[in-house]
Amino acid sequence: MDVPFDAQIINQKGWRQGSICLDLDIPDTILRNTADGLGILLSHDCDIVQPDIKKEPNVEFLIAFPVSQLDGNYIRGKNSRCYHFQLHNIFYEIKAFERISVPRYWLIDRTPHPTLQLPVEEIRAVVHWFAQRYECPAFPNNFNKRFSKKSKQTIEQILKNIGHIISGIYIACPQEEYSDDFSYDILFYVVMSVEIYNDIVKLDESKYYDVQNYVQKIYETIKNDSKGINIYNSDKMCINEITLHDLHFLKRFTSFDHFSFDTGIEPMIS
Repeated sequence: MDVPFDAQIINQKGWRQGSICLDLDIPDTILRNTADGLGILLSHDCDIVQPDIKKEPNVEFLIAFPVSQLDGNYIRGKNSRCYHFQLHNIFYEIKAFERISVPRYWLIDRTPHPTLQLPVEEIRAVVHWFAQRYECPAFPNNFNKRFSKKSKQTIEQILKNIGHIISGIYIACPQEEYSDDFSYDILFYVVMSVEIYNDIVKLDESKYYDVQNYVQKIYETIKNDSKGINIYNSDKMCINEITLHDLHFLKRFTSFDHFSFDTGIEPMIS
């Protein structure tokens, strides 16, 4: 006889995406001090409280472990395998392969931690980071070959000056594998968050022009050093200037994410 399942109990106990649990039975395959691990509920809210246990028998947890300091290469989803964040003045690390699945029945007998809870913005960032492992934008091989090593090195040097300001770099690029006789015509966006853009434009106009000059140097670098790529400037520098039409053809250029300010999840551009 099946044990009755009541999803309302899970709902009443407050389980949500991003809920934290300290008493997960972490398997030995995760080679860390498991006593320090936080279980972060990754499953979507709708799946957590799905009435039919047969449709959603399990939920999934990511495991976060304390680290001594934040590594800038791992914050805000810049690395596809490792994620660093801060919660209640403690630094934590999540590795994408360190996750476990537990029966949803398990939630009925437990409650999430009463005071530890990921902020909404951090939950969105973690979920986006994890999903990007499967949705990471890809460009044609022949385009990647034409994007010269010299261009990338020069752009990295430029981004060291404005990486803390920009949200990300986006490209509109044909997805076909062109022969050497045809050039790739691309539209290149370097964008900032709404908050940073408004602060710079309203409070420090000279910094805004500095950013524009650095972006122009990026355009010129690609134009001069990457044979077979024709680059066209975009005058859009704020994330809220990107339209629904733009979303159909824009892809995040993740090669430089380790220099950008955040994940670019506002809006979700893949």
